[in-house]
Amino acid sequence: ADGLAQLGRTSARFGIPRFGQERSLANEAARQRFRESATDEEGSRLPKYDDESDVGLLRALEQLRQPLCFDQLAGRGFRPQEHPASVTHTGFGRWSTAVSGHVMRGGRHFVEFAIETHRQGAPSVNL
Repeated sequence: ADGLAQLGRTSARFGIPRFGQERSLANEAARQRFRESATDEEGSRLPKYDDESDVGLLRALEQLRQPLCFDQLAGRGFRPQEHPASVTHTGFGRWSTAVSGHVMRGGRHFVEFAIETHRQGAPSVNL
């Protein structure tokens, strides 16, 4: 998808629809690749937005196929990550956050928290 996006930006011949065509060459290639490779389940999780290009939809499919991970950890008290989709915070009285660049578009989503307190007071979890 990144290659098709780059091609469309680099050359107007590939990135702009020709006279009488609905899609540019880059968008048509992305549309065909999405239709040929996306499973029914993946397609149901990726509804196409009205203003979204086919290259953007193909990029979303590629991201969906990547394992979820937290790209940035900010704050104090984090333990080293054993798995990039799991974060452990061991600090007390400090703020912290874990950030992922993954965009949730459709389907079911969930998160699981295991909260243990070893001192008085209640933990604060904000989403």
